[in-house]
Amino acid sequence: MLTVVSAKSQDWEPGSIYDTTGVKQAGFIHFAEKSPIKDEAAIVFKQAKSSPESYYTASGLKSFIMGRDSFVVATQPANSSWKYYYDFVQVVFDDDQLKLYAFYDNAGETENSGDSGSHFSLGLGFGAGFGGYRSHFGGGVGAGFAIPLGGSSKSYPTGTVFYYGTNTTHMKVLNNRNFVDIMSEILGDEQVIVDKLHAGKYDISKMDKLLRDYYKEQSKHPVAAAQ
Repeated sequence: MLTVVSAKSQDWEPGSIYDTTGVKQAGFIHFAEKSPIKDEAAIVFKQAKSSPESYYTASGLKSFIMGRDSFVVATQPANSSWKYYYDFVQVVFDDDQLKLYAFYDNAGETENSGDSGSHFSLGLGFGAGFGGYRSHFGGGVGAGFAIPLGGSSKSYPTGTVFYYGTNTTHMKVLNNRNFVDIMSEILGDEQVIVDKLHAGKYDISKMDKLLRDYYKEQSKHPVAAAQ
């Protein structure tokens, strides 16, 4: 499934939260319409559908899994204009050397921004159990996901801002000027994909296709190579 749920969805998604000490709680999550603390994004959490609701602001969390998506807490990068100084970014690609994050907001901070709503779940997961020999999505949060290989024309929505860096402290904006170089570095273990990047086959608007094609190439390698 590759779906885009409406912005600021109030649907409860199964998931887990990890506090700043790494303690995990499993339950149900949705993004909060309003945060109880200024300058901090928040989620609403409950352990069971009939349980009381609790607000968790960004400073009280390390990360969380919501549905098929993994999020980590990040502070507003330099030269950015987020609604909240502390917010959540989705882990799109998790590697020890360089990570890729997605931020959904209507801040309009870069050429890659637009007028989308703040938060929603893409249901777009990559990683463990896929059948390839490397798993990069959500690894930092301890989650495994599977990417669909069907021919979907849907992409990340207008307004998505992508960041790259060794961690959230060192995030920089991914834009059309650095896209080929950065994505070639991130996906550099698949030369076919790197060649297509340099041939101009992808740009930021085709991020989902780029990652899907990358994992198609990964799936051609034997699972045993992961060991």
